[in-house]
Amino acid sequence: VLQGLQDSESDEILIVNTRTSKRAVAGELFCAEASRRGLPGIIIDGPMRDTNFLSNYPKVRCFSRSVTPYSGTTSHLGKLQVTVECGGVMVEPNSSIIVADDDGIIVGSLETFEQLEQLAREIQSAEERIRIAIADGKTIHEMTNFEAHVEAIQNGTPS
Repeated sequence: VLQGLQDSESDEILIVNTRTSKRAVAGELFCAEASRRGLPGIIIDGPMRDTNFLSNYPKVRCFSRSVTPYSGTTSHLGKLQVTVECGGVMVEPNSSIIVADDDGIIVGSLETFEQLEQLAREIQSAEERIRIAIADGKTIHEMTNFEAHVEAIQNGTPS
């Protein structure tokens, strides 16, 4: 992981698969160095530590599968600029687009994101209409297919 950090360039996102390690491969110092190098984010399919510091450190967004207080050790060098499986998704160096926030991480190609853009806008618009209606006193059940959904589940049909 340290080699990946050393070889990283500004505006790259470092993605690490810890291969089931239970020890943190990044924390406060690692992310401070990532910030100094100009990296906007780090994604770890495994644990990280020092999350209190990292949650208040906006220069580098850090995401991990889990948290542990135990610092990691280096037992082998790993590979750089290769396809990495992260959270069950294959991430391609220099071609995958990554969008991440507090709700999760989405990885895809430019073509995938272009295909999903209209659907995402429609969902956002529908949710905004529902939020406004709830603020005006309507129930969420009135504005969704709740009853049809319940009926389908009770009948054993997909909903």
